[in-house]
Amino acid sequence: MKIRILNLILIGSIVSSVMLSSCSKDEDNSPSEQTGVFTDSRDGHVYKWVKIDGLTWMVENLAYKPSSGNGYIAYDNDENNVSTYGYLYQQETAKVVVPDGWRLPTKDEFRNLVNSLGGDTPAYNELLEAGTAHWENPNNATNKSGFTALPGGRYNPNDSSFWGLGKLAVFVSSSLYTNSTTSVMVLNLNRNFLEASVEGNPLTFYYSVRCVKD
Repeated sequence: MKIRILNLILIGSIVSSVMLSSCSKDEDNSPSEQTGVFTDSRDGHVYKWVKIDGLTWMVENLAYKPSSGNGYIAYDNDENNVSTYGYLYQQETAKVVVPDGWRLPTKDEFRNLVNSLGGDTPAYNELLEAGTAHWENPNNATNKSGFTALPGGRYNPNDSSFWGLGKLAVFVSSSLYTNSTTSVMVLNLNRNFLEASVEGNPLTFYYSVRCVKD
């Protein structure tokens, strides 16, 4: 009888250890804790990344400068802005300048990102970089997701105007607006509205880029 009780105690201890180990593993793999870096072999630029709801996102705006061609620009034509905000790209250019193993997100992936963080308003607060180092004051965002959205603004080539540095983060997707050849889907984070919206914007405009891993 004593041997049987001892065996039951040992089995119970093993089961408890397995359960605790499983819980610890799940906690270690929670989206907000999965982070790392990768190096773009083309120019040696090191980017941070974070895994959110199972998908790996760049934590910095793409800053790759093609050797030739159009379709990209530094905000205000000032290369000093690139180190923080990256370049602004038209969608077609963005598709071909992403690093190897990465791609533009789809509109559905942007929507899933927003939904996974609680919807438009909660997601806005969890996606933005916290503080006022780059966002205009006031900024009450928490950046709980680790996405660290930066306000790189946008460029309109139709009138050569830049707008939004410090108050607008807009990231281009690989998807066109439904039944449109002139609008592209973007993730729009505008401090004037305090919401994360996935919407159609002009295809000709230049936007920031956040890649996802294939």
